[in-house]
Amino acid sequence: MSVVRSVYDEGTRTLFNVTDGGLRRQVQGNMRRIIVTKPGGRKRLRIEDHDPGPPGPGEVRVRVGAIGINYADIAVRLGIYDAVRDYPTCPGFDIAGRVESLGEGVTAHQEGDEVFGAVRFGAYSEIVNASEDMLWKVPDKLDLAEAAALPVNYVTAWYALFPLAGAREGEKVLIHSAAGGVGLAAAQLCRIHGLDAVGIVGGGHKIEPATTFGCRRVVASSQDDPWVQLKDEGEFDIVLDANGYSTLRNSYGVLGPRGRLVSYGFASMLNRGRDRLNWPALAWRWLRTPRFNPIDMVMQNRTVIGFNLVHLFREETLRDEAGQRLTEILHREDFMVPPVTRFAFEDVAAAHAWIESGDSVGKAVLEV
Repeated sequence: MSVVRSVYDEGTRTLFNVTDGGLRRQVQGNMRRIIVTKPGGRKRLRIEDHDPGPPGPGEVRVRVGAIGINYADIAVRLGIYDAVRDYPTCPGFDIAGRVESLGEGVTAHQEGDEVFGAVRFGAYSEIVNASEDMLWKVPDKLDLAEAAALPVNYVTAWYALFPLAGAREGEKVLIHSAAGGVGLAAAQLCRIHGLDAVGIVGGGHKIEPATTFGCRRVVASSQDDPWVQLKDEGEFDIVLDANGYSTLRNSYGVLGPRGRLVSYGFASMLNRGRDRLNWPALAWRWLRTPRFNPIDMVMQNRTVIGFNLVHLFREETLRDEAGQRLTEILHREDFMVPPVTRFAFEDVAAAHAWIESGDSVGKAVLEV
């Protein structure tokens, strides 16, 4: 694995990306953003000067203090995220920071407010112009890094469970990657809404956090075949699967009548710990990805749903509902803040490596 770390000289405001002993790019400036120069490994991450200019109508200019990192950012860096075709590009969705100025017509926020929310790419920046309806005030009980860990994870989990799967109290839900950012959010939502959650995790060290957040039972694939371990659970009403080819077939197989399989990722298509694509392996896994027969789905009364959260930005009604549900959850006394692992803005490559390792729990956040 290529090791990337960054050394930053505060005096000259110069960043050195050190990759296998070699100096990469140097950047100077007061406002910066992280870009992916072209698809590839972590050495494709660079920092450059950037000022987005004043906020437009309905926008808020935010001085960013923390940035949430999602697995989708890895896909953007690798060049396999369908919504991103042009490079260089600035990835990222989750932000938290302080309002610097307001665009025309903004009424929901004031200068100086601490806010958190989401943008449609471009979050890896020290300054962001964000739509006012995608920002919410940071609750007193959260710091900026904790707030930046929430939007994409909780909106993804909420959208999968409720608008898509139509989850109802008492139903049984199987959550893959239950100790990841979305997995912990889903477990907590299941606990809050009276759903019976069961989790699958990779390593044994992930069992405790997934259980704490709301899973009745958690099994680790490192200890034994998870499907063998879960054989006594019987059928599930809902399965949340972000793995892709390696688990989709079994996920579909454990559904009961009216069961819903929600697919929103393809983590197992990539090699764990490897920061570049293995194209022959990727092609082989694509060929092995299950294709679901609609006749079988009708006869078995099962549903397969796929979604990409980036398209939610176009749906104003759903955006508003997602924001309302998120803020309601945050103000509950029993809300649990997910584990956050913090990295310096300049250490973005290390943050990506942590996520790609497969050992991560909770959320990675860049602190500016």
